[in-house]
Amino acid sequence: MNSYVANFSIGEILVKAGVVSQVQVDEAVQESGTRQRLLGKTLVERGWLTPRQLRAGLEAQSVLRDGVVDSFSAMKALSLACNFDKPFQEALREVVPNAASLSGSSTCKLGELLVAAEILDLETLEAVNAKSLVSHEPLGKVLLTDGLLSESFLDAALELQVRVRDGLLSKEQAVEALKQNPERFLEMLAPLSEGDNIGFQSIESVRIGELLTRAEIVSEADVLHALEFSRTHRHPIGEMLLARGFITRSLLDAALSLQQMVGAGQLTLESATACLVQVFSTDKPVSQCLLGLNLLGEATNSGPAKYRAAAGQKMRKTMSKKRKPGFKWSTIDFDFLRPESEVSGADERASEVDAVSSGMQTEVEVAELDALLQSVVSASIERGSHSAATKQAGAERYFYNSADRHVLYEHQRSINSRLARVLLKHREFLVAEELLLVALGISGKLDLKDRQVEDQMFLAGLYLQQGKTWQSERLIKLCLAKFEALPKLSERVLGLCHHRLGLVYCRLGLFAQAEKQFLRAAELMLESDQSSDGSTKRRLAAIYKDYAVLLRSVKREMEAAKYYAQARAIQRFDD
Repeated sequence: MNSYVANFSIGEILVKAGVVSQVQVDEAVQESGTRQRLLGKTLVERGWLTPRQLRAGLEAQSVLRDGVVDSFSAMKALSLACNFDKPFQEALREVVPNAASLSGSSTCKLGELLVAAEILDLETLEAVNAKSLVSHEPLGKVLLTDGLLSESFLDAALELQVRVRDGLLSKEQAVEALKQNPERFLEMLAPLSEGDNIGFQSIESVRIGELLTRAEIVSEADVLHALEFSRTHRHPIGEMLLARGFITRSLLDAALSLQQMVGAGQLTLESATACLVQVFSTDKPVSQCLLGLNLLGEATNSGPAKYRAAAGQKMRKTMSKKRKPGFKWSTIDFDFLRPESEVSGADERASEVDAVSSGMQTEVEVAELDALLQSVVSASIERGSHSAATKQAGAERYFYNSADRHVLYEHQRSINSRLARVLLKHREFLVAEELLLVALGISGKLDLKDRQVEDQMFLAGLYLQQGKTWQSERLIKLCLAKFEALPKLSERVLGLCHHRLGLVYCRLGLFAQAEKQFLRAAELMLESDQSSDGSTKRRLAAIYKDYAVLLRSVKREMEAAKYYAQARAIQRFDD
């Protein structure tokens, strides 16, 4: 499933790669915001960035969004390209030798989609790209300025691009939608809100039973029996047909989706029936059948016009993002890492750490802390002090002011855990695993159950990234068992456990179990005391997105659209 770590703005990417400073980006954001100019263009005009560096940053952003490489490799390649004045793709090949083969089939650039859909030819695309390079404007804006695309068509194309990158559509589906009518395609997939449902209650629309009968999926007698049970038990008739085994969950979802389209005046009853027949006979999702039957150009006069206009306007909202502040950690005191025998000879190194810490005040940016922690990791590896045996058996070798050995071990656990997280982000799996095992050993020895759960969660995430799904599942289940004995642990951490267990089940193909875990994770995030916190909201959005991808994979597109819309709404509100 998608981890959604690539939602970086161009400003964040340039800062993390060390190309510009955070102060410069903040000033450029203020200027570009007040003058309605693009951030990258402002940085270039202020002389803080060259056009070639901006182009490299945009290419890095593109490969991140396409999931071609991880964030650490992309930042390293960007830094290499900017410092040595190389093309980004050349620098990326140096960092990731097989990047060319990966990017050849994995990218989803706007120009590629438009050419594949025969909206543009290669010659026109090259000319527009040249203008984009000269003016430092995005490709879409140049296409709009030159009159090659309308604003509504461009917004729809960008929305399709986002959905492909998020795993909600295939690239082939996006291309086919662009060939036919992308705006109507997105409008038809848009979920109804509660207000829309109320509005449609007064509109005569096709009933689920009638639609299934017309498609010859169930008989009229089956529908009458289901209707009788529906009135007795007060459940929708579709759920009764599902419970009695006449239809599947994915087929019910398809019928409800087509019912919505008929009620909104987007399809005729005959077209909806033909689409449902194809869904039933081919086991393809509704969106693919709509494209295959070329039904996007159809519109009826039924259904409220104001809904159709509102739906179209909703799908044309731009997804522009403001710069998000970097995640911060509290300042760490590294004194306890120094062996007593080295204290006298380590004054210079201590002063460097103190200088960095004092400059950071109470918090540090991730980019700065990463560099500092990596230097500590390198030094500890050279001394062999990252070994579990050395750290646990030789605690007396470390210099610390407190007489309480318990405090020392807590510090050791903390530094090992935090270093492991940095290395995990940089995909240094072997060292990260060893450090997490050290942290787990210390937290187990001191009976720090809450910290033990935290370290087990990160170790489970490490195993998941390595494809060790069974080991990851075992660790997460251990964490969930500990929660029963530790009711005071936060709902947010428990929700994280269920989210990751859902990802494990998705990897194993156990979609029913994964669905339960995702729903439980979302419920816990909403109940959390930190539900209004930015990081909790982003986690909730990630849960909804992963759940939407799962629902799409089991051909329940109507439900997938609902949860995907909620995820995007959370992201827009958080921005």
